[in-house]
Amino acid sequence: MAVATLLLIMLPLLGGCLRARVTMGISGDDRVTGEIILATQRGVQAPTLTAPRTIASRVSVSPYNQDGYAGSQVFFSDLSFAELRQLTALTGLSAGQYRLGLHRSGGTVTLEGSVDLSTLRTEGADVQLRVNFPGNVTSTNGIRDGESGVRWQFPAGEVSVVQATADYADPGTRGYQSWLLIITLVLLGASAAVVVMARKARDHSWRTGRESN
Repeated sequence: MAVATLLLIMLPLLGGCLRARVTMGISGDDRVTGEIILATQRGVQAPTLTAPRTIASRVSVSPYNQDGYAGSQVFFSDLSFAELRQLTALTGLSAGQYRLGLHRSGGTVTLEGSVDLSTLRTEGADVQLRVNFPGNVTSTNGIRDGESGVRWQFPAGEVSVVQATADYADPGTRGYQSWLLIITLVLLGASAAVVVMARKARDHSWRTGRESN
């Protein structure tokens, strides 16, 4: 499953000091919760962010004002990979400068993409991404935060590549695994009952034989 860019929201801010921070955590059910901070200083106007109607109940936008930066703070929760794509509608922008996607292959989830800040001035840029997976990160080109977290600090004036792979069970297979476990327990229970009945029958036959003697 692909996830469109989260960092596209930075496009209108390339002319000034920028703070763009994306933090997200992925649950074992492939649901995503996180925060986006988008702010500028030096009088550069940050865009007004509005949550897409289809996910508005799980996205909230509030003003952000800290350390001389002013803009918006976005909280989102319990989004599917597909719904996460809709966050790009916060500003209605799309372009090739930012590409970020999540996709699953069996028990492996891969985050990959690129961030093009080649047109951003080097002074005052604070652009970063933090991701926490529900399983161990097996490979990444970012900075590890423990066994399951990764972060990237994107330098202005450059094109950066994002890559991380984590292993955890596909939630789509858990129903089958639960069903298989139930069937296994039922079969074991049935087998145990047969053994108990056989022993009782044998004991009864042995006692009947002794009484007849």
